[in-house]
Amino acid sequence: MNLAKLSIKQPIFISMVLLALTLVGILAYQRMGVDLFPDISNPVVSVTLAPALKRWRLWSLNP
Repeated sequence: MNLAKLSIKQPIFISMVLLALTLVGILAYQRMGVDLFPDISNPVVSVTLAPALKRWRLWSLNP
């Protein structure tokens, strides 16, 4: 018996199965640890220039 026929003949059974799956999903979401979420912190780039370099020297460092 395929799923369409089963859901037409036994609508309460299918409703209980869907309710059980929903409850299991809610419980799994609530018990999920924080470390399972991805790290979404913004990256930081720090650039430091040496004060002894002259302007012409800085331009020559770029490829």
